[in-house]
Amino acid sequence: MFFQSNLDSLKKKKTDIHRYRFSRQSRVIVFADTPGSKAPIRIISYQKPDNTQCLYNVVRDSIGKIVCIAKILYDDNIDGEFTYEYYFDEDNKTFAFDMRELITTSDKTIQGGAVSDFYSKYFDRSFKVIEQENYLTNGFYQPVKADKNKFSFPHYKYTIYKNVAECLKGYNLKL
Repeated sequence: MFFQSNLDSLKKKKTDIHRYRFSRQSRVIVFADTPGSKAPIRIISYQKPDNTQCLYNVVRDSIGKIVCIAKILYDDNIDGEFTYEYYFDEDNKTFAFDMRELITTSDKTIQGGAVSDFYSKYFDRSFKVIEQENYLTNGFYQPVKADKNKFSFPHYKYTIYKNVAECLKGYNLKL
């Protein structure tokens, strides 16, 4: 019973942070990675530079603590967007990780013209996986039943960082 209530608590916390990220844009620091740049550059006024390959969102809560770091990778060659989101607890440890690979599709059975491979992991205080989910969604982020193998997801390599410091260092983000 404790395990389930703890997992439910983590899922609620992740949902709350996700909503906060999009409702409090003033609490989000945005960085952009462009071809040839040595490190991501901080963006002021949400104007991303031309040729942006990747955006990073660093989300701070009302007291300034980092609660989420998101990497959004763009690939014009396959018309896709790839998101890696890290959610942090009060001790700066990763408690959840989401990965979404979204690509366009001409499959008429998939609404919204896009399909996503969504993968989520939840961790305990020792960074051990306590639950993971994997499913497909359509362009409206609604779950769909389809054979994942019929889509050409690129499956980019990624790292799941244990905490805020590792994530900032791994992405070379300088606050």
